[in-house]
Amino acid sequence: MFNKWKERLEEVSVNGLSIPISSQMLERVFRLKAKEVQNLKAEITEDFVSLSGTVKVKKMMFEKDIPIKIVLKPLRIEKRTIIMELVKVKPMDIGLINQKLLNKPPFAEYRERTIRLDLDAWDAVRRIPFGQFKSFEMKKDAIVVKVWI
Repeated sequence: MFNKWKERLEEVSVNGLSIPISSQMLERVFRLKAKEVQNLKAEITEDFVSLSGTVKVKKMMFEKDIPIKIVLKPLRIEKRTIIMELVKVKPMDIGLINQKLLNKPPFAEYRERTIRLDLDAWDAVRRIPFGQFKSFEMKKDAIVVKVWI
């Protein structure tokens, strides 16, 4: 048993430990932090992360649900943070609105069309308090982060 554990530890130190972050996990965290967005749906492809939903807009006595879509492109990983570029926002790409929707400290920090997602917001990542995140891989419905010990 000890040998098996030792072999697994050696394998992790060479290849890294893979931690998948699914679109459901991304949805859950954004739902907690971005309460102004209803019907939030996250989608992860090989190239992009898409967030869609509706935002209630009040003007005088009227209320209307406006559909929104935000497309992010992962660029790199630094320490325990993944840096993403804001590629597209529908219906309007206005800096002030983007700031209000995407700047959700301490989980997400938005500045100058980049968003920094703190991976420690997810329990799956927080359970591993040691090691460095060196790379990530985009797969269908998941961002797989590699941790090296």
